[in-house]
Amino acid sequence: MDRASGIPLAFLLGLAACMASPREETGAEVTRLDAAIASLKPRLEACRQEAGYIPLDDGEARLAPGEVAYRACLYAGIEEIVLPAIPHEEVRGWYRALVDDDRMLTDAVSGGRMTRGERQIRLDALWRATGERYRAYAERQVADDRLTRLEAERKRFEPNRTVMEIQDRLSVIHGMILPR
Repeated sequence: MDRASGIPLAFLLGLAACMASPREETGAEVTRLDAAIASLKPRLEACRQEAGYIPLDDGEARLAPGEVAYRACLYAGIEEIVLPAIPHEEVRGWYRALVDDDRMLTDAVSGGRMTRGERQIRLDALWRATGERYRAYAERQVADDRLTRLEAERKRFEPNRTVMEIQDRLSVIHGMILPR
């Protein structure tokens, strides 16, 4: 690698080394979502009390009294509290799909086709998978944004590389013309 092309590359590599990792940069976004989910918990307790919902045993294959109203309140809380904390429409769609899955699984419990415990196991797995998918998506977004910025920086230094190449050629010519 010649000196002219090495300087901008070294600068860009140094710049990249100073940046936080995509996982670290994603942390703030994921923390915001985690905080929104945590702030949903008091709302759930209020929903439980308003609906008069008292959960049944996990082995039951039926809904508890007040559960329909409780879950409707839960869905509204997700729409009002959790979804606004997600900056990407695509990802908000994933969380809306979780609500749809919850409705479908709750219908299965209501119809006696699934126990409450089975529903909870499925929902826990869906929430975990969606959270992991979101984290990977956010990390990919950060990495893509970083590459875009680095490419812009590289293009910004490209004219300097040409100038340096011309200066190197002139130095060679100068050395050939003027003896030392």
